Amino acid sequence: MVAGIYKARDGMHFGARELEIIANNVANISTSGFKKDGLIFQSILEEVLDTEWNPIIEKAAETYNVDSNLIYGVMMAESNGNPKAVSPKGAKGLMQLMDSVSEQLGVKDPFDPETNILAGTKYLGKLLTKFGGNEKLALAAYNAGPDAVKKYDGVPPYKETIGYIEKVLDFKQNRAVKAQPTNLSPIIEFTDFREGPLQHTNASLDFAIQGKGFFAVRTPHGIKYTRCGSFELDDNGILVTHQGYPVLGEGGEILISGEKVSISRNGSIFVDDALMDRFLIQDFDAFRKWGENFFEPTGKELDSDPVTISQGYVEKSNLEPTKELVNLTEVSRRYEACQHLILVQDVTLDRVINTVGRVR
Repeated sequence: MVAGIYKARDGMHFGARELEIIANNVANISTSGFKKDGLIFQSILEEVLDTEWNPIIEKAAETYNVDSNLIYGVMMAESNGNPKAVSPKGAKGLMQLMDSVSEQLGVKDPFDPETNILAGTKYLGKLLTKFGGNEKLALAAYNAGPDAVKKYDGVPPYKETIGYIEKVLDFKQNRAVKAQPTNLSPIIEFTDFREGPLQHTNASLDFAIQGKGFFAVRTPHGIKYTRCGSFELDDNGILVTHQGYPVLGEGGEILISGEKVSISRNGSIFVDDALMDRFLIQDFDAFRKWGENFFEPTGKELDSDPVTISQGYVEKSNLEPTKELVNLTEVSRRYEACQHLILVQDVTLDRVINTVGRVR
């Protein structure tokens, strides 16, 4: 009974922190380039699933050059880690292989975990190659079929498919966070670095990055990084953030000495049709929030992937307002339930001690 009180207390502690995070996310819903924070409670079931299937997942990732976290995400979204799962449409096993796909890949027993994961990863790898490494398109094709993606020239407007992609990417994000060596607690806080949608502003000094990477900015505390590309010019014609910090190009601070500013899709900066510089876009394998919508790297620099810079746009927050408000309601109810549970157990414990204990 006492243990139950402690568990309910832990639930309230987790819920209180989760409420703080959600409130901060909602407060930044209009902040350009904002990346939402989240909280994970790693259950014993998740630990068992991670341990049981991890060796096979890592083998499949290495064999077919597919992100192991993405494989895990597909597996959990498809079957929730159940190797005997069968969908109403007949998809089977951990990666939910349809018979046609199993036949195509030479799978004889779709319920064998290793065979299923390897085959599903091979198929997923083919879809990633087919759609130029775009994870969302590959997942849409895994769920709805490649023909549907081709028909709509993008993610099909199917509610099931859109929800499926979000679910897979959530599982992928959570596993990546839990894999970090510093995360030894069952309660893990993380930042979701997925891209937000673009908003058209038509302002010539607004820029948005499509792809991985951050604008580099020189601050009084060293170089920091941001996805907020809403810039302006200072009195000297230097491109700066709204805090007045210089934005960096490959040649240093960016001087705009002219009238017409235009940007090529690779980030090259032209002033009156003359090439002036190119945005310094960098990426690292780990970041932490620094403040003022900036990040500082905590890991090693990555080789930069090609990105697209859009002029006259800003990247909006990657927060989904409706989903966050639903989460806020659910967390509030869980918090109240834990609070009520403590009161009930406290009253019961009092009766056991003061009433039952007197019976002779």
